[in-house]
Amino acid sequence: MPVESKYQNDVNLKSFKSEVKKHKNLIEKFFIDFDKLEKNTEKLFKNKRVECLIYATTITFREGRGSVKNIPGYASGYKISGKNSKTLLTPLKLPSKTTKTLSKEQEVVLSACYFMLNAEKRVKTESDKTEKVETAQVGAVESQMRNLKKEFGNIRLMIGDSIYDVDDFKQVTAGRPKADMIFYNKRQPVVFVSHKKGSKPADFQQYGGFVADLNIKTLDDTKKYPGVYKFMLEADKVLKTLGVKKTDGLYDLKFTRKGFAMCDYVTDPIVANITKFGKDFPTKRMGLNNCSILIDGDFVFVPVKGKGANVFKLDGSFHSEVNPELLKRKKAYNPNPNSKYTSVLFIMRSAAQGLKQVNFFNARTVVWPNNDVAAGYLKKYKDMVRITKSKSRSGIRQLRETYEIE
Repeated sequence: MPVESKYQNDVNLKSFKSEVKKHKNLIEKFFIDFDKLEKNTEKLFKNKRVECLIYATTITFREGRGSVKNIPGYASGYKISGKNSKTLLTPLKLPSKTTKTLSKEQEVVLSACYFMLNAEKRVKTESDKTEKVETAQVGAVESQMRNLKKEFGNIRLMIGDSIYDVDDFKQVTAGRPKADMIFYNKRQPVVFVSHKKGSKPADFQQYGGFVADLNIKTLDDTKKYPGVYKFMLEADKVLKTLGVKKTDGLYDLKFTRKGFAMCDYVTDPIVANITKFGKDFPTKRMGLNNCSILIDGDFVFVPVKGKGANVFKLDGSFHSEVNPELLKRKKAYNPNPNSKYTSVLFIMRSAAQGLKQVNFFNARTVVWPNNDVAAGYLKKYKDMVRITKSKSRSGIRQLRETYEIE
């Protein structure tokens, strides 16, 4: 069974580079034979702001945050969507030597190959984008720490009810643990940070996954988390009522429309905490997979009155959440529908990745924040549950049509 990584959208660019080098002569031949391909790619290449972004199901050329839309015949953007990038690029699928025409898909793939051959640094995947944000954040925090050291001599961070001396700050680059960054004191790690950052509060995709964080691989595994098990049973009833087909005994979401999802609020405190802070949360020991704090946005050092001039509470410009083990008074867990940071269980169609997770095929099972995207899916799923429970034939038929269930 495939295991979720920290970056769900990652594509192995080293493998892609190896494939491109292997087929370099044939790739260059296509640019000689097809004037349109050469002209379009040259237009992209000359604009130094254009990057080639390769994700699990998308290959797209962007200028800043928007798709390049000034290539003739590509009004919605010079890109491929809904295809498994790995099967296109590793191994590399190229047209035959004698082909007379190129499809749009082949043109985009060949342009990506050109960028990899001639401007490798302009070819990015999800981890590059995420780590670029994290690297910038590390630089900003290091600058703040230098200024604070000049003014106060040494720095003390207050995380929950605990105070730590800190003298260094680094990004985690090895492996894919929950912690993204660490504060050190005398070369010893003392504060572990899970960092999120988008353009607004809760503007990130997920806290964690059923497989990687909760070690849920089968339906039986969900029984250790009552709320998750209940959600799974309800999802089973919905899919059965809608007549979604199975493959190898698993509900196969490829037989639904793109965008199909089922979701509900997390009701198990342990599920919320493990997916936010890491799979080692039950050990109560802070570490790479049991973070001290989750921060959304930029790091903020807030002076703490009455604790000394050099004591600062660590916060996020959008939000922060401290590991409950660092709080003397622990709050009762209560999923708040009005908070963007409330955890949401998600089963989402992901046909291009071919994942088998829990009771589903071609699906991802994850935990998201209750952001605008999740809130929209929550509303749709509640309607889905209500209609299937009512056993209304017309309502169920309408759902099947809406979600194009085969």
